[in-house]
Amino acid sequence: MKKILLLGFIVAASASCARILDDAEYAPDYKLGAKVKTVDCYLTSGECSFDVVSNCEYNASIIKGSEWLFFKENEDVSDITLSGSRTLEFVFTSNRGYRRSARVLLSVGGRKDTLIVKQLGAYEQIVESDTKSIMVPGEGGEYSVGINTNLLKKDFLFEVVDTKNYPLVGKADSFKYTDGVFSFRILKSESRDDKTFVVRLYALDDWGEKVSANITITQKAGRL
Repeated sequence: MKKILLLGFIVAASASCARILDDAEYAPDYKLGAKVKTVDCYLTSGECSFDVVSNCEYNASIIKGSEWLFFKENEDVSDITLSGSRTLEFVFTSNRGYRRSARVLLSVGGRKDTLIVKQLGAYEQIVESDTKSIMVPGEGGEYSVGINTNLLKKDFLFEVVDTKNYPLVGKADSFKYTDGVFSFRILKSESRDDKTFVVRLYALDDWGEKVSANITITQKAGRL
């Protein structure tokens, strides 16, 4: 009886393994991607394209920038189904604002690829400080500088460029930007030497690049 049960278990296991192998053999081997994933465009209206390599049917969706970037073959939709390797063509409108970017997602099954279209703008984004450098005593203190900017959004970020001297500067919550004024706190120096570092106020533009104002801080020695 035990031999019969064991034989039945072996047969069932063999059948299960065979099914797994069959599924693996016929599982789709999707290939999908673009040779070049980013294109740069001038600020006037025009066309751009990507060479897509694929062996299957896939979806292309404009997930960002659909108000100015369109599929050339159908400008009325932001999501289309395509098949096989091809040149994926787009048309775009002129840009009368700041430089901008659009993103297109290619997807099939678990495979994805993102295409990026960057377009120059008619205007340059500006973040400027009215003071380029500040001399700070060893005991530190609270400081502020005026900021001139034409950015529409005010979600600025802060960083210290010279990380070696970072302990001289307060924590991130010591940095504030409010109504054209950038304020920060410099901690007391424990060094016997003068230190120089840069405090940077910046925002990320639509290309993901920094638009910034730098303030050079020179702090006198805190100890003799």
